[in-house]
Amino acid sequence: MNNNSILKNLGRFIIFSLLIIITYYIIIKDQNNTKLLSILANTNYKFVILGFCCMLMYFFMEAYNIKVILKSLGNNITFLKSLKFSLICYFFNGITPAASGGQPMEVYFMLKEKVSGYNATLALLVQMCSFKIATLCIGILSFIINIHSLSKELIILFLLGITIYFIPLILILISIFLPHKIQKIIEFFIKIIEKLGFKKFASKNDYINEKIEKYSESSAYFISNKNLFLKSIFHGFIQVSLYCLIPFFIYKSLNLSGYNILTIYSYQAMLYCMASWIPLPGAVGASEAIYISLFGSIFNSINITSALILCRGISFYLFIVIGLIVVIINYYLLKNKDKIK
Repeated sequence: MNNNSILKNLGRFIIFSLLIIITYYIIIKDQNNTKLLSILANTNYKFVILGFCCMLMYFFMEAYNIKVILKSLGNNITFLKSLKFSLICYFFNGITPAASGGQPMEVYFMLKEKVSGYNATLALLVQMCSFKIATLCIGILSFIINIHSLSKELIILFLLGITIYFIPLILILISIFLPHKIQKIIEFFIKIIEKLGFKKFASKNDYINEKIEKYSESSAYFISNKNLFLKSIFHGFIQVSLYCLIPFFIYKSLNLSGYNILTIYSYQAMLYCMASWIPLPGAVGASEAIYISLFGSIFNSINITSALILCRGISFYLFIVIGLIVVIINYYLLKNKDKIK
């Protein structure tokens, strides 16, 4: 990363931090802080640790999935490196609008570890595709089961969320299984650009075609091994399920009862579909508002703020900090490595 990229990411992190401060100021400004602290002090942290372990296993599953895909494509990286890539991706997704910055940075750091660019791109597309398929399947099933308990606003938000969620999934599937279709789309736009008089850009056509052709070779190998794709989807379902279990452990940590694990699991699945598309860094503010609206009846008005702090704390903010530490350490290790060369 050059100095310009570092400054841009620093600016994004500052904006992200300000959003967090504003969001939680609004949430707790009218709360009884003594009561809030009392609830947090009496929390059964054994269950909070179990929730943390679910999130940790979430990253382990993603790292394992990426490792398996890359190994099948000829890049045999270690599990720890794959875990590092996942944490880096999570951090940059968290601080960029609509989670747009994670995958490009993940590819960048993969390239630094001598992973082929074509294989890195394909591996991340397959991982994203698997996760999105699992999220949509679990989310839609959860919505069907719980539609009677949702307000009109939440129903509209969910339907809007999955509609927007489908668009990148379709593009990813085309990129994986029909790479030459992408080539035709690019050629179409290059012709338009050429007619507009931008000859220099149009001259890049052969270069782009060459890159797509090499990517297609990796894609063709993956398509011929469909069991690998099915395994990846299975890993995606485990990953999403681990994430959706976290609110249940927070529920138990607050010594609450009355709702079963499947209900809370399904609410979290719907929450992710509702919030993940919102174009704010980490969907900060929006996620909290939807959480309070959706889980309010489950945690009740007394415990909802504590539940939100604990749940978002271990499922998002803590791992943003961990991801930041990994990014900083990795950046300086690579910098020193380049100096030695």
